[in-house]
Amino acid sequence: LAGFHPRPFRVVSYLLLALNIVVLYRFAKHLTGSTEMAYLSAFAIAFHRRAEDLYRNNGTLYDVLCFFFTYSTLLFYVSRRHRGLPFTWKHMLAFYALLTLALNSKEVAVVIPALLWCYELIYAPPRSLGAIGRWFIDRKLPLWFASLVTIAAVFGKMSGENPFKNNGAYALSFTWKQFFEASNHYLSDLFCNAPDKVPPFAVVLALGSLVVIAAITRQRYLLFSACIALLAPLPVVFIPPRGLFAYTIAWGGWAIFAGSFLVFGRDWLWRVIWHRRPLPPHTLEPERVFLFLIAFVAMVQFQNHTWPIEWVVWNTTPMRGM
Repeated sequence: LAGFHPRPFRVVSYLLLALNIVVLYRFAKHLTGSTEMAYLSAFAIAFHRRAEDLYRNNGTLYDVLCFFFTYSTLLFYVSRRHRGLPFTWKHMLAFYALLTLALNSKEVAVVIPALLWCYELIYAPPRSLGAIGRWFIDRKLPLWFASLVTIAAVFGKMSGENPFKNNGAYALSFTWKQFFEASNHYLSDLFCNAPDKVPPFAVVLALGSLVVIAAITRQRYLLFSACIALLAPLPVVFIPPRGLFAYTIAWGGWAIFAGSFLVFGRDWLWRVIWHRRPLPPHTLEPERVFLFLIAFVAMVQFQNHTWPIEWVVWNTTPMRGM
């Protein structure tokens, strides 16, 4: 319709980016049950200085589409399970349509079944060790089919005529060295640190802190968002790293974790330290507005600087005069 003029293409891309914010908001709200947590999560995913390729590069449309369909698939499944609704054949068809669109958008969508299994394990775990066998069967038909479809898609990509099979930029390397190099690259971008300046122990510290915080707080939404942040990068951390656009699914997990933890931390201080009554739900209390403003200022200031964190465990440089 527009020939070779890129403007309509960019307009569609920006509309999809806006839809991604809405989808993440709805997903976070179903996950946490909190409108405030969902708003802060969506705010954290709205813009990132290091993700400029998403806003300027037409080639990242596949990553934008993958984010939309991946989180739409998660939202569709989680919303029905959260409300205790069954999967009829119509819902199964819609679920597999979303999954197929996600898988065809980008290969990173292969983590969807693993994430949904984590959701079931966190939100509806087996009641006892003896009930594990039953747990794997009870209302898990959509998950089993999703797992089989994803496995078939992976084998199809790996065994068929794949133009990227002999491309060094997509060469798989299942080594700790590759994992830490790619994680260093993506976490440096995510936290606006100097490029590739996150050493292996800092990678372990950053990723391990998600699990530790979720375990200490015992909040299921923190644990599940930690699973997204930890599992979603697996398809891209064993190949040569790209820009932050390749890390968007994991970025969504970090955003939900950060937004929900901010609200949880404020409410904990409110109840435990200051001994005040819980804030009334669904109201614009000054404390809620203040937290959002603090998050806004922190995000703007954080992204406007490159933080040259040196990550020095101890200083071996001799002090002057000694």
